[in-house]
Amino acid sequence: MINLDSLLSDIEKPSRYIGNEHNVVIKDWDKVQLRVVLAFPDLYEIGMSHLGFQIIYHLLNRREDTLCERVFAPGIDLEKKLRNRRIPLFTLETKKPINIFDWIAFSLSYELTYSGILTILNLARIPIFSRERDENYPLIIAGGPVVLNPEPIADYFDIIFIGEAEEALDEIIDVYLKWKKKENRRKIELFENLSQITGVYIPLLYDPIYEGNKFIGLNPKYSWVPRKVTRRVVYDLDKAFFPTKPIVPLQQIVHNRGSVEIMRGCQRNCRFCFAGYIYRPKRYREIDTVIRYVEEVFKNTGYEEITLLSLSSSDYPKIEELITRLVDKFSHYYVNFSLPSLRADNFSLGLAERIERVRKSSLTFAIESGSERLRRVINKGLKEEDFLDTLEIAFQKGWNNIKLYFMLGLPTETEEDIEQTIELIYKILGINKKARLHLSFSVFIPKPHTPFQWEKFEDREVIERRRSMIVKALRKKNVNLDFHNYSMSYLEAIFSRGDRRISKVLWKAWEKGSRFEAWSEYLNLDLWEQVFEVNNINVNAYLKEKKIEEALPWDHIFCGVTKNYLLKERERAYRGIETGSCEWRASCDFCGVIHGEKYNI
Repeated sequence: MINLDSLLSDIEKPSRYIGNEHNVVIKDWDKVQLRVVLAFPDLYEIGMSHLGFQIIYHLLNRREDTLCERVFAPGIDLEKKLRNRRIPLFTLETKKPINIFDWIAFSLSYELTYSGILTILNLARIPIFSRERDENYPLIIAGGPVVLNPEPIADYFDIIFIGEAEEALDEIIDVYLKWKKKENRRKIELFENLSQITGVYIPLLYDPIYEGNKFIGLNPKYSWVPRKVTRRVVYDLDKAFFPTKPIVPLQQIVHNRGSVEIMRGCQRNCRFCFAGYIYRPKRYREIDTVIRYVEEVFKNTGYEEITLLSLSSSDYPKIEELITRLVDKFSHYYVNFSLPSLRADNFSLGLAERIERVRKSSLTFAIESGSERLRRVINKGLKEEDFLDTLEIAFQKGWNNIKLYFMLGLPTETEEDIEQTIELIYKILGINKKARLHLSFSVFIPKPHTPFQWEKFEDREVIERRRSMIVKALRKKNVNLDFHNYSMSYLEAIFSRGDRRISKVLWKAWEKGSRFEAWSEYLNLDLWEQVFEVNNINVNAYLKEKKIEEALPWDHIFCGVTKNYLLKERERAYRGIETGSCEWRASCDFCGVIHGEKYNI
């Protein structure tokens, strides 16, 4: 038994590891058939902020024959202690070593957490590469949005699930339990059965093909292996499982509030947006369902703030009715509701005013560029005149704190576009000299399954020059500038478009001590550059513009949107032609995603 007091006595934030939070689920080990560890390859405060992690945890635990416990990547201090004392990594719920479970299922939401996968497996004394694990080891599984290009981490996993798990998990469990009962079970037999389930990708069943240093494609090893793996979609979101007794952390986490998902998918067609393409089609929960979930989450957690989650909250049907009913029902409890993604228009402003009757905060808009030309290229669909009118009304109503999100390095971007962004900020300050602006600039990353998946990732020198233009022009007391770390975006771009050769690089960098690349204080880019060079990896091959006919590492994954549609959107981008929103029950632009009336689509 682990002496937790001794182990955590001089560890930073021991609350990351002790468990025993409100709404935690602990089951009898001997009364279940399947024992799962749900792993998140980053620190506790990051993993516990992800709704998807909570959904999978409670989705598994709702089954009487299954238990699910949690593990997170330990901080560097605890990792050292575990190694020095030769203690295997353990779960939060019962402190059992994770290598005695049937599955270790990783929830992956960000490419820069990949080294955490290796930390968790190594501390559990489990071989890193799937080819080195036989039937005696736990099944290592991955899911989450980033696995829509699974190749950079494919060599680590037995199974990678593509898509939304609410319906597919039961199918996978049933197949696994049937296999587990056999006396002479072989992994290949399990793989053959699982590979027939929509959304299941088994990397060991495919051989990557290269010509020199050029990726050519993947070849299935057996006739029964599907050439393409299709993303699994939960079409009826209103009836899909949702956890209304989420675990309430003992410590402060990144998003320390309740969450209710009101809609999945987006109709805006922003050409850079990975989530906007991989979560198609748009689906929503009925108003009465949302209100019931909010009531249950509030009752079961006591959270004073609840976020109504979606990619484009103001596009939810009858959003005004939903907000009115929620605020009327919960205002006397002083519950604050937030909408994380609003359009920069007067309609959204009205929603914000209504929803913040309890507590007034700031307004946040993602406008991506101050250049109207560039916004047409990326299909943002925002006119400067309309946006300034919206802000003028916002200032009149008492909102003086405005946060704006921008991108640098977008396709076709020039320094003239940067100058127009600067001019837009001066126009805003001209409307209200007392306005306090927080401007956040990220670097554009060409993501798989989007119209910009073929674009280049911009050079550091170009981004730095444009950053300097902005800093020099906007040195004002009431303007706060925040620039995302270029080195982090650089690595993310490589991982986003990588093939299986990246897995070896990840492993070598991890062996040399690389950890927590998503945390700027830990990122050591020099180490990564050395490892790329030693392993003969041409980084530019992943960062440069790709030819249309070039094989892409994720071509065997079908997210629902056809490549022809993406190419058409790319052509429209370069011609500066906008594509209209995918309106509810309106004409279809034939992107390839399956629609259906019975699914409220």
